[in-house]
Amino acid sequence: REALDNYILAERIAHINNIDFYLYSKLSIAILRSEELGEVHEALDLYRECYNYYKSKEVRTPKYSSSYQEVIFALADAHKALHQIDSATYYNKLGYKESKITKEKEYNALFTLNEGANLILKKNYSGALDSIKKALPVMITFKNEGNILASYYYLGKAYEGLGNKPLAI
Repeated sequence: REALDNYILAERIAHINNIDFYLYSKLSIAILRSEELGEVHEALDLYRECYNYYKSKEVRTPKYSSSYQEVIFALADAHKALHQIDSATYYNKLGYKESKITKEKEYNALFTLNEGANLILKKNYSGALDSIKKALPVMITFKNEGNILASYYYLGKAYEGLGNKPLAI
């Protein structure tokens, strides 16, 4: 809550002085609300506002590509958390395409991993395994510990869904 209060203060100041930082602050607030406070519905509105802002920018330039892809990933992940599977897939595909164009390998793998997790919700366990196995080596290369752990978790869920308890464990 204290971090959220500080982000809100930064957001207010940035709104007056720097619109790019304002939207970055808003995105940080949304991520905090979604990931740490479990307020996914509330975060979704903020993500959409950020998405609409970045969508109007030159999203394939170094200045905006990472922020744009971060927002797309946040939208996909929030929809997945809410079990809005089709919306999650939509944003995963959009982010995958954008990350391919801008050659953002880590984001590309994040969208692949997120869709793998989404495929588990769809009970497409073989497809999930394929996606997760493609993403995991990239997560390892980038030392993305949180998503390495998520990859192993979802591998276990996929193997469990296929009835392979030894590999699930």
